[in-house]
Amino acid sequence: MVNNTQPRWSNQTKIIVALIILAAFIFIAFRFQRVLAPIVIAVILAFILTPLVRSLNRHLNIHRAWVIFLIYILLLVTLGLFLWLIIPQLIRQISAFLFSIVQMFMETCKYFQGELELGGFIISSIRQASTPMVGRTLNAISVLVQGALWAVLTLIISFYFIKDHKKTYAGRRVSPPNLPVRCDQTAF
Repeated sequence: MVNNTQPRWSNQTKIIVALIILAAFIFIAFRFQRVLAPIVIAVILAFILTPLVRSLNRHLNIHRAWVIFLIYILLLVTLGLFLWLIIPQLIRQISAFLFSIVQMFMETCKYFQGELELGGFIISSIRQASTPMVGRTLNAISVLVQGALWAVLTLIISFYFIKDHKKTYAGRRVSPPNLPVRCDQTAF
């Protein structure tokens, strides 16, 4: 029997240490949330696609990386077709909405003879009202490009999670500790 001379932690000490670790984890997650989001999405995507990759790899008998690449191509083509079908309809609806807004604004300007008072501000032309739209449009384009780059990064990370799955998790299976069995206990 091993003589353990170190004192055990009290329940209060365990709670304090657990709270400190939890606070540090929350701080790190909050601090690096922009970087953690693609990694978490990549892990989820890898978790979902790994059985499909394993099955196709077994049935098609081609290299794992090519199977992953094939699945990603199929996913991107499916997403592209979906967007190709949805985006034109969305653009038509937004254009019709904006046209009706501009038409209502023009009719209101005609009614007030070129000047419209909204909350104390006088708007004399549609050009002045549309100037902020240019800035918003550039901002929207910037957000779309940034989102596309994050999506590519997420796909690359998940590709390597799936491809190197066996290398990453090999030998990391945790087995239960060897506990002594008392004589009155059965093995099962």
